[in-house]
Amino acid sequence: MFVLYSRCMKRLTHFILLTFLVFFLPTLVQAHGSGGTYEEIIDGYQIDIGYTPEVVETTSSIRFDFQAYVAENPQATSSEFHDVWVRIEKEGKLFFAGDVHKPVFGPTGFSTILTEAGEYTVYARFQNSGDSLVEAEFPLTVTENTAEKSVNDKLSLLLMGLAGLMVGFVVGWFMTRQS
Repeated sequence: MFVLYSRCMKRLTHFILLTFLVFFLPTLVQAHGSGGTYEEIIDGYQIDIGYTPEVVETTSSIRFDFQAYVAENPQATSSEFHDVWVRIEKEGKLFFAGDVHKPVFGPTGFSTILTEAGEYTVYARFQNSGDSLVEAEFPLTVTENTAEKSVNDKLSLLLMGLAGLMVGFVVGWFMTRQS
């Protein structure tokens, strides 16, 4: 009986590990997981601004992450900036302006919703104790949100829920078979 239980638990462990490797490891290996990125070397700093999702739509949340590295030192984890002053505007109209503090743990970033479709300009100034280290700007295109996208989001949520239920049933089946 113990051999059967051990074999089932081994298979379940392998299944969970394989599922993790297939679905979650690719997002951990990439710098930003998914989404778009703006990278450029300016004044000796490697600027890396990531945003998720890659295709930004109105009324959908967008997450920005800001990093700046010394370009000559590729092993450096991050430069010594304390905060990033960010401004997002479209045709002279201001949509966001403010400081984003660099936390001790986790990425330096924020989330927002851009309500109008069009071409935006994102400005970022990396600062250290109020002194500007480096500044960057890049264009960001926001498209109109479509109803088809929301149907796809609901379908993917439904499929993820069904997958979770299936995993729960399989784990429950293994647990009840052991007793």
